[in-house]
Amino acid sequence: MIAPQIKKIFFAVVALLITTASFAQQDDLVLADQLYSKYSYGKAIPLYEKVLSKEYHHGTASKLADCYRKNNQYKDAEKWYEKITADTNATNNEHLQYAKVLISLDKKDKAEMHLEKYLAKKPDDKLVAEQLMALKNNAYSKAQDSWLVKRLLINSVNSDMCAVPYEDGIVFASSREEGKSKTQDWTSKPYLSLWFSKGKENNFSTPVLLELADKSKYNDGPVSFSSDGNEMYITRNYEENGKIVRDQNRIVRLKIFSATKVNGKFDSFKEFKYNNKAYSCAHPFISKDGNKLYFASDMPGGKGGMDIWVCNRVNGDWEKPVNLGAEVNTTENEVFPYIDHEGSLYFSSNGRSGMGGLDIFKCVFENGKFKTAENIGGPLNSTFDDFAY
Repeated sequence: MIAPQIKKIFFAVVALLITTASFAQQDDLVLADQLYSKYSYGKAIPLYEKVLSKEYHHGTASKLADCYRKNNQYKDAEKWYEKITADTNATNNEHLQYAKVLISLDKKDKAEMHLEKYLAKKPDDKLVAEQLMALKNNAYSKAQDSWLVKRLLINSVNSDMCAVPYEDGIVFASSREEGKSKTQDWTSKPYLSLWFSKGKENNFSTPVLLELADKSKYNDGPVSFSSDGNEMYITRNYEENGKIVRDQNRIVRLKIFSATKVNGKFDSFKEFKYNNKAYSCAHPFISKDGNKLYFASDMPGGKGGMDIWVCNRVNGDWEKPVNLGAEVNTTENEVFPYIDHEGSLYFSSNGRSGMGGLDIFKCVFENGKFKTAENIGGPLNSTFDDFAY
């Protein structure tokens, strides 16, 4: 009588454990999907990995691959896209995203194959067709000028970006651990802080935090300085009452502030008059004479995505922004504008064929307007994202 009873208890316990494990796995997936929908890709990754270690599901694997891709973790993204695109349920877009990952990993032959699969179902996509042709012709990998690219020793393991000349060194934005305590949902890394490093070429001092009278808990940077170094234009997140603001689609908007130097630190922060909750204004660049402000925005009236705009300062006030037009902007994203000493515009775009990710483009200023953008090629551009010339 005892043995059958023990048997029943054993099977009941096993069934309970299986049910509990099943519910736990379902909870992990629900939480991961919630994080994914909130653009918390960094936090969603370990949960998706845990779920997929128990059982493969195409939709879940696709979201995990997307998380890795959006965090530029291309080797991990490649592993999952390889499985996804081998599946009969693979979508046309998954072949395209896998191709982009492969381009970033410099696996051109394999990327071409997936671009061709994509174009077989969507032959009217001109941008992808141009990208395929550029890959086949190795169009941008050769240097258009003689450049030698070196990695600065002051870089951290996190993002270090958008360096600009300032006083006797550079100021740059960084998500290094010594900066902000708060972390970004997208990457699970700290928000950007501004850092100053004294030096030139590849000889820079240990970076120190730039003195700001008013520091944000969220992103500080990138920035641009007036020619005398006393005026600063900075990108920050849209926030109210100390909390970050999201729109109905949970998109975090960006806005531009100006600040002036007072007793060695930047103070008197003022909002750019064209900031708006409905769209972003970001990546400001102030001209040498201080009378033009170039910036990126997805405000109405653009070509699509983020466009490059310019405002003229007349009698101390900024006039209405002007879109730089089709020579510069596309239906995708144009960001991080910069004007050199000859008046040429440099910016980053993923709306034209290139080497992979965002590439840097150049528009020469001639006869009162910018000529059509040209990819500046390697080695300044790479198969990864390249920006903030």
